[in-house]
Amino acid sequence: MGKNVKKHLPDLLSGVKLVTPEVFDQLIQQTGASPAYLKKLLRESNVPLHPLIEGVRQDTPDNLSRTLAALAAIYSDQPKATRLNVLESKRHTRLLLAKQLMSLGETMSSSTSIPGSKIPRSTRNGLIS
Repeated sequence: MGKNVKKHLPDLLSGVKLVTPEVFDQLIQQTGASPAYLKKLLRESNVPLHPLIEGVRQDTPDNLSRTLAALAAIYSDQPKATRLNVLESKRHTRLLLAKQLMSLGETMSSSTSIPGSKIPRSTRNGLIS
């Protein structure tokens, strides 16, 4: 299906009341989309998602709390899948933080001085020479 996934997804979801892991696997097979892209489209579709499909939403404090609580509720039934979901979210958070720190370091190293700072230029980008 390729580029038409977004266009055809509403048709594929007609009659679906909840996107369970089984429905998600079927959608991947039908669309050929990557799991990450399909999850993004499903989140935008407003169709209810099983906690393992929705994952940990970090876009707002309310979504973070809600999705973590939903995963906690299914933990006793599916501990391994739930743990993997939370660890994936943690990895994404660390990658985002690393990108932000690298961006901050580039901004700081491009400046010749930091007003009021006694930090030597060689250590401002996080590296000690």
